[in-house]
Amino acid sequence: MSEISAFSEFHKELLNSVVNKTFLKLSIGNYKGEEKELKNIYVRLVQIKRVDKLSFTYRYRTRDIVKNYDPQKGVNLILEQLNTGFRIATLFTPEMDFVVQQNQDGHFRLSKNPPALNKEVAQGHDKVKARILQPLGKSYLYELKITDAEGRVFKNSQDKFKQINQYIELLSPMIKSIPDSGIKHVVDMGSGKGYLTFALYDYLNTILKNEVQVTGVEYREDLVALCNKIAEQSKFTRLNFVQGTI
Repeated sequence: MSEISAFSEFHKELLNSVVNKTFLKLSIGNYKGEEKELKNIYVRLVQIKRVDKLSFTYRYRTRDIVKNYDPQKGVNLILEQLNTGFRIATLFTPEMDFVVQQNQDGHFRLSKNPPALNKEVAQGHDKVKARILQPLGKSYLYELKITDAEGRVFKNSQDKFKQINQYIELLSPMIKSIPDSGIKHVVDMGSGKGYLTFALYDYLNTILKNEVQVTGVEYREDLVALCNKIAEQSKFTRLNFVQGTI
């Protein structure tokens, strides 16, 4: 697919998702521009006073800035960002995810992937956010004291569950830009209690259906033993933890 057709098709899919309300969310990353501290932009479709808006969260190193735009202006801003510093954008829809990426030579390519989000569009600031990792049926979240046995997130663990999903959301565009055979083994140095290590393994192997070995390296032997026990209980056969230092 040529650069022009790749960019144009992404534009078409983006516009269709907004018009048809199949827009789940969009992430823009790999920033190479001149604005200091800017890291990523996240976009979601919301309703404010019963009017559709595209809500942009500009994520800087130490703060977030939220701005809401009319859909057409929002679409134009997304496309503009891809020409002024950002190298990759991922559009999430119920049917398919679309990843447009600018290569080192400045050309765009478009890839299409199975949907990572299997929920209906969540609109409005008061609706439950569609997250990549869902708590139901995740035994490791129960063992890590994030959910109860029925998969309900504990009130005092909401921030940790949000952090886990934000971690996956940040990595997802980069992971999807790599060919399917490109990731063989991931090592998490200083894995601690393994919250993020378990989540990454779950995303790579359960959601994306890749066969990836994941190793957590942690200095504290009691945490290594605990995480290996949880990995075994969860039947995560390609996940292990070892004692060591960075």
